[in-house]
Amino acid sequence: MNLEKLAHLFDKMGRFTLQPSQVMHMCIDPQRNFTQTEEENLAIENVTEKIIPSLRIMGIKTIWVYFANMGINGKPNELDKSYGGFHPLVKPDLNDVVIPKTHVSAFKESNIRGMFKQSDIKLLLVSGVAFEACVADTVVGAKYTGRTVVLLKDGTDYQTDDNFTLNHIQQSGACITSFDDLLPYLSNKNFG
Repeated sequence: MNLEKLAHLFDKMGRFTLQPSQVMHMCIDPQRNFTQTEEENLAIENVTEKIIPSLRIMGIKTIWVYFANMGINGKPNELDKSYGGFHPLVKPDLNDVVIPKTHVSAFKESNIRGMFKQSDIKLLLVSGVAFEACVADTVVGAKYTGRTVVLLKDGTDYQTDDNFTLNHIQQSGACITSFDDLLPYLSNKNFG
């Protein structure tokens, strides 16, 4: 993992200077119709069975972001088949936030910017599907919030041959790593 982009978040003892409430996980487009390939399904499986359970133990919340016509008032609508509703493995917790979006980037035409302005979130962890569009645009858009952004590549449908998108994300200043590589630094004993 390239820790250079995260160095400002550590103290001299190698512990995060953040509290769990200052870290947020955002999962982009966890919808049935966006999870048709093996890579997309594996991404959702990693998010729901590995990443989120670990983050919940640490007290880190998740924002589930989906296209607005998936549901009504932030709730999945199983009758709306345009994007198929949430993937069957996606089960938002009562402490999670579920937010609709109407643009490729979660930071355009949604209430996420307002939520971030009113929060003390310093570190944003991003996962999700539709890597080359929605995930990438959200990661790039997140740089304008002033937060440190980490793309969890094992929580996306990232393809190793998609160098253009990967370079675009890196140029935005985001850190790209796997959750497994980040986990030791996020563990409770390392929080300040």
